[in-house]
Amino acid sequence: MAKQFTVKVNGKSFDVVVEEKAGNAVVSQITPKEEVVETPAFSGEASGTPVVAPMGGMVKDILVKVGDKVADGDVVAIVEVMKMDTEVTAEAAGVVESIQATKGTNLESGATIVTIK
Repeated sequence: MAKQFTVKVNGKSFDVVVEEKAGNAVVSQITPKEEVVETPAFSGEASGTPVVAPMGGMVKDILVKVGDKVADGDVVAIVEVMKMDTEVTAEAAGVVESIQATKGTNLESGATIVTIK
């Protein structure tokens, strides 16, 4: 009789099927699981200056919170593009009005990360 398990290795999940053959447990199938990153829905209209991803990539870190004051040129997020970290900077001074991306989210080029008002 086959048994199915979900195993997490180095932060990645796998579905593993184990069968008993001749009294021994044998792994018959390993399937990587798609990790689904839920992005909270942004409610409301942001009217400030968007800070956008310069290229498509994964959000490695968001360095600001809603309400933080930022200056023009401050680094607000880190996006990993082709295994390289890219600093995303504010293009205007102000206060962080909203955050539209979360750590681990894959973004397309031009996607808004935060909005500054």
